[in-house]
Amino acid sequence: MLGIAQRTIQVSCTHIPSDRKPRKSLPASIKMLGDLIQIKRYEKKLTLWQLAQKMGITTASARAWEDGTGQPNDQQIALLTKHLGFALGAHALADPQQ
Repeated sequence: MLGIAQRTIQVSCTHIPSDRKPRKSLPASIKMLGDLIQIKRYEKKLTLWQLAQKMGITTASARAWEDGTGQPNDQQIALLTKHLGFALGAHALADPQQ
């Protein structure tokens, strides 16, 4: 019989910066369009980069939408609904500060 040696694999985490920001948690309730985009993107198991590639935009644009610092235009909204599978009502794009 062959003996199977148990090995432990150790991975160095020194390449990860100590001041790295923790991952943003999912919003508990959908208050902004960015919250909806983030939740639907997580449901589809897409990264920001993958979503940006599908839509032909930069990852910075997609991140800005999720953070609420930017808004997609009508053409981009149509692509979002196509790729993430949701429909928007007129109230979804309302400015929450008004």
